Amino acid sequence: MLNIKKSVAAFLIVCLMLPLAACNQNNDISEATSISEAFCADLREGDSTKLISYFDADSITEAEIDRIISPVDLNQTEIKYLEAVKNTITYTVQEPVYDKKAGIATVYTSWSMVDCSQENLADDLNPDEFLQAISESPKKIVTVKLVVDLNGEAKKITNPKEALESVYAYTSEDHKIMSGKLSDYFVGAFWAVEAEEAYKNIKELKVNVHFNDKLSALRFVPGVTYEVLRDDELLYKSEVIRIEESGAELIFNLKNADETAFNEDEFLVDGAYKFIINDEYCEELAVIECNVVTEEVAKEVVTFKDLKKDFYLSNLVFDIKDSDMLANAYTDKSGWWDYDSTSVGKSAFGSDTKTIGFSLSVDKTSDTKLYYDYYYCKDSNFKDISKTEPVFSSDCIPTVYDDQACYDLDYTSDKFEPGFYGVVVYADKAKKHIIFTAACIVVKEASSEIKSN
Repeated sequence: MLNIKKSVAAFLIVCLMLPLAACNQNNDISEATSISEAFCADLREGDSTKLISYFDADSITEAEIDRIISPVDLNQTEIKYLEAVKNTITYTVQEPVYDKKAGIATVYTSWSMVDCSQENLADDLNPDEFLQAISESPKKIVTVKLVVDLNGEAKKITNPKEALESVYAYTSEDHKIMSGKLSDYFVGAFWAVEAEEAYKNIKELKVNVHFNDKLSALRFVPGVTYEVLRDDELLYKSEVIRIEESGAELIFNLKNADETAFNEDEFLVDGAYKFIINDEYCEELAVIECNVVTEEVAKEVVTFKDLKKDFYLSNLVFDIKDSDMLANAYTDKSGWWDYDSTSVGKSAFGSDTKTIGFSLSVDKTSDTKLYYDYYYCKDSNFKDISKTEPVFSSDCIPTVYDDQACYDLDYTSDKFEPGFYGVVVYADKAKKHIIFTAACIVVKEASSEIKSN
């Protein structure tokens, strides 16, 4: 009877202790979860002043933690890159696996972040484009195992450095990001065309900037900007110019400068010119200087060949007088355009025409403005034309088509007197340099009369 009582008492004690043990185990699991969640939150934030509390004394410094999260001596593009990646990081904490005997809880955490190895991120030019790319890019999962020691009062994670290095491994990987400053790769800045003492009668200044060939293999390369000064007066400040094939071309001409920087012949005004070249973060790369002088340019004489009516009827009458224009012109596609269906020959119109116009076909990359005058002469010799005022003046830029561009040198009038009409085309607003001339005849008869015959 006594043995039975003892057995019952022991059973009752065990029954009382089981809930207590289960309660303690639940408390340990809950505490392991809380510790892990707090650590992950601080790890995601990346604040070394908080993370240092998870490490044993003297095992690591805040500076060493900072170097893992964000290495030292980063430039602005590297910082933006790492921030962009970090902004994609999210995490989840799983239920702890508890080893009661050892007093150890194993907690698996999953870290989702952009996969920086994706091909669509390989060729981004700058961090802003990268930000757009990562929002549409696949993510990768990094699994980090946390070991939580629940023995004693100082419960702690035993492997914080391993977790830190796993989550921030991307900061030490080679992603082809340009390190340092753009000036570290700078080779030099040179005038595209060198002048012995000074440039004479020029319409543009051009500087070629060169960088180390290693730059072409890197990502997030900052661009360059430049300022142009004449006699220390600011004339032009550029937008950011992107570097291509380890170089950049910096140009100052009528397309990006105020007209006051040029004289009536469209040459740069005399003075001491200076290009100040910076990277896009305003760090100076180079200063390059030159002198510009101008000389008076004589106006070229307008002349036309003395050709008879029959020649105008059977031939195109034009003359390209400039070598650059000749190199860019498509003469086989150029000619007098028959706007009114009043053409009566290759270079001839009936008296009922309302528009005469020569279509000068050029390479589609041409975009220079040209200036032109139309002259009228009753006789074919265009006698004293240099003393005659033009009957019409205008300017034009080329109209771009699929495979070419055309300068439409048009003249419209209510009435065209029978006789000879010549168009003179100039490269400059002052109309001193002639690059092209063409001539046509307007006959006495209406086009309908000639075609009916």
